[in-house]
Amino acid sequence: MRVMGFFLALLFGLAPPAIAEPIKQSDLRGHIEMLASDAFEGRKPGTIGENLTITYIANRLARDGILPGLDYGAYYDPVALVERTAGKGKIALISGGSPSGKASKVKPNLMAIRGAEAAYAVDLPLVYAGFGIDRNGQLLPGVAGKAVIINAETPDWDEAIGSARSRREMLISAGARAVLVYNDKAGPSRRLLRRFSQPTLRRAGPGKHAEVEGAIAPDLLVKLLERAGLTDWKTDDLLEAEDFAVRDLGVRLVASGATSVQPIQSHNVLGRIKGNGSSDEAVMLMGHWDHFGICEAASKAHKICNGAVDNASGIAALLEVAEHLAAGPRLDRDIYILATTAEESGLLGAYAFVDTHPDLVRRLVAVFNLDTIAIATGGTKVAVIGKGRTTLDGDVEQVARET
Repeated sequence: MRVMGFFLALLFGLAPPAIAEPIKQSDLRGHIEMLASDAFEGRKPGTIGENLTITYIANRLARDGILPGLDYGAYYDPVALVERTAGKGKIALISGGSPSGKASKVKPNLMAIRGAEAAYAVDLPLVYAGFGIDRNGQLLPGVAGKAVIINAETPDWDEAIGSARSRREMLISAGARAVLVYNDKAGPSRRLLRRFSQPTLRRAGPGKHAEVEGAIAPDLLVKLLERAGLTDWKTDDLLEAEDFAVRDLGVRLVASGATSVQPIQSHNVLGRIKGNGSSDEAVMLMGHWDHFGICEAASKAHKICNGAVDNASGIAALLEVAEHLAAGPRLDRDIYILATTAEESGLLGAYAFVDTHPDLVRRLVAVFNLDTIAIATGGTKVAVIGKGRTTLDGDVEQVARET
């Protein structure tokens, strides 16, 4: 298989190892059929599907002679998560910006929110803050004590600007009591609303949460902007203005309800193929093992999101490459094999690994992430996410041509 040959050749310094038994399509299919079977229930963190998945991966690593990756001799690296699920609640917008104004209920398809704790009740002025920061990355003033709406996308004018999550945390640190995100595009907008109306995983401990967090549909936002007197502006036009400032929308967000807060103990899986001891550097191959679990309504005939491509295929490739590397000659560097949890919830397992193992991260000179093995016809060109950002481009291009 070309993908496996690509990684083996790259890791062996452009010269593929002598392998008695090449990786076969049936080898990959066997892993995928197991990991994506109904028995694994879609591999959602914190479920029986996780237990089956991480056991399968760890057992396979052990069978192939790959050592536990943790210093205390374990494959399982704990990742503490919290699942929040929105319960019954009420959302209303009060016109005039004062508690005595006229209230109008908000439909669930226009706004979805939940609280950081089990119960919440807020009555806050609602403001629009664009990306929440100016073009220099500085937080916009005027958000303390308010419900703030921000764009979840990365601004076109500066890709270096932080993620929506980091900008949200900046707003919370500055005193924003509620943060609502939106996306102008229909598909992403629906996904944002669904995220806050369905169970969502976050890491336990680190990170900041507002009293209320959620999403707002762009159609409702445009109406609020127009009511605030911004009739000549589209949302995008507002964001492009050099003098952009936080805009008071002249309404109050009044919301109350309950949120289920459930702690979940999940795990990354880490293995190690020891090098020959000539270098303290290390290389990592990784992929995420999780998917969405039982994701359809009980009335549906098939309720499981099995995740065959995303990412049983990546784990299949990871395990097969790891087996052949372990069977080959010792390389100069240690090779770590990492299968992460909760990628679908925002790379949570990967972030946890970086925070938990700074000494190992400092040793890494290259990390290759396998997130789905694309289904493509023969002769399709190789695509690399991250090209131009590392010194490996020349090696990647040479190996891709040779394989």
